[in-house]
Amino acid sequence: MKKLGLFLIVMTILASGCGKKQQDPRIKVQEGVASDTFGSNIVTKPVIHAFSALVGDRIEVTQAVTRRNNAGITELQVEFRNKSFNTERFQYKVEWVDADGFVIDSKTSVWLPASVPGKSNGTIIAAAPSAKAVDFRMNTRNQE
Repeated sequence: MKKLGLFLIVMTILASGCGKKQQDPRIKVQEGVASDTFGSNIVTKPVIHAFSALVGDRIEVTQAVTRRNNAGITELQVEFRNKSFNTERFQYKVEWVDADGFVIDSKTSVWLPASVPGKSNGTIIAAAPSAKAVDFRMNTRNQE
């Protein structure tokens, strides 16, 4: 029985820390919204998959891309994947930053709702409030 308990503790530690991918540092995914990335070790994968099915994975940001449109406005596209089996609902806020690193005050920098069905992809698209914006910061939180 002690060996089984120790095995479960080790598997939980491995499941929560193995294979973490570096996310875009401009996007902060709050705990409870973010996905835990599980290891892909051939020995631990079946146990980790079963554990994942019980607790459910969450949202993982897969890509963040910016571009300047013809009007000189920066546009943002954030792609993410819901790794859980359930619909995940959360809120996000995009803040735009000028060349000096200062946040550009905007009425569009508010918490907005988002949701994505289980095992599905989602996309968030935003446009800067002015041509002064050169970068962004994005935060998420659980839906209130």
